[in-house]
Amino acid sequence: MKAFIITLKDHEWSEKLSNESIEQANKFNIVVEKFDAIVGKTYPEHIKENNLFLHPKRDKTLTEGTFGCFFSHFYLWKKCIELDEPIIILEHDGYFIKLLPDNILDKFNDLMKLDCFNPYDLKYNKWINNTMNDPITYKNDISKIYAKRVFGWYTWGAYAYIIKPTGANKLVNFCKQHGFSAPDNMLADKVLEIVIPSSPIARLHPIFNGSNIKKLTTLK
Repeated sequence: MKAFIITLKDHEWSEKLSNESIEQANKFNIVVEKFDAIVGKTYPEHIKENNLFLHPKRDKTLTEGTFGCFFSHFYLWKKCIELDEPIIILEHDGYFIKLLPDNILDKFNDLMKLDCFNPYDLKYNKWINNTMNDPITYKNDISKIYAKRVFGWYTWGAYAYIIKPTGANKLVNFCKQHGFSAPDNMLADKVLEIVIPSSPIARLHPIFNGSNIKKLTTLK
């Protein structure tokens, strides 16, 4: 299965995290290819090129960084459709901590989020540590685990997931028909079917904790 990591080219912080995440993925026999992130300030040309528009009830005003993040994911969704096969999508801080189960592609139809916890919670690292040796099961009810916004229950962060062409098609078509918002808001249960593991297979890079994510983000 092909894997891509969204990386701001020549951005020291993004390249550093990306390189460390790639090295970590290699430990679990996952070969990851860098995907040049879309630079946020160029977002108007990408909106025009793809005939897209912002969802009128989006949750907040998007920063240039968030626009760039959305289009980076959007082009990887289109790549998934083009390849006609499942792909792994990582942001530069998507960090594997377990082997992918052999049968993971049999466990979902559209999208598998590889983390089941909220990285903004101060207990995030504790939860990770406490579940490292737990067996992995799967569930598709993400309510009460994540947050509910205009697109339904959605996952905190879009830093590590597997998407199939069915899911990619649903996301691209939804954006074209209804408009778009931040990429993690788009990974929501009114848009596509989301399955999560009972314990994380990947996590947000360990350099982050619940109190420093906003400080260290590149989405400004």
